[in-house]
Amino acid sequence: MMCYNSHLCGGFDMPNSPIQQTDPPVRLLAKFTELFPKTEPTYLFQAGRDMWMAGILSGTDEYTIYSPDNNDGKATFTWRTARNKRTVLNRPLPSWSRYAAGVVVMLANAGLTLQGVQVVIVGEQAVGPRYDYDMGMALAALCYTIQNYPFRQEHLHELMEQVRREYLGS
Repeated sequence: MMCYNSHLCGGFDMPNSPIQQTDPPVRLLAKFTELFPKTEPTYLFQAGRDMWMAGILSGTDEYTIYSPDNNDGKATFTWRTARNKRTVLNRPLPSWSRYAAGVVVMLANAGLTLQGVQVVIVGEQAVGPRYDYDMGMALAALCYTIQNYPFRQEHLHELMEQVRREYLGS
């Protein structure tokens, strides 16, 4: 695995990792079971204080995010479609998924080898800008976890700030 931008791709210790794995919300597990009836999540954790995710690798380069908190929203994109802020169906990305798509673009541009995922994400706060930001942080934590890249909470905030400036701001 190679990463061309060490600022985005590691160099951090795991002891302060924001990932926790205790008592996931029932609604997260219920939605995951509804979507993937005979599959257990490969990844199940809490990123930060407010976001929970359950996911599996997709076996493709597609990222599918299910957001029960956003009217059962679904967004599917690849790195290439996300660069243009579009879904794989060439539709505009839902606003709630833009931070997550920006994470994929920033990490891929930095040289991190990414694998597609199917993930259900739920939050403990009201939907809105903070929720979208935290969803992006949760997806970043998942990408780093899949690659066994160490990271800290501060690192995720730096990445999200870069997404805001360079991806959402353009």
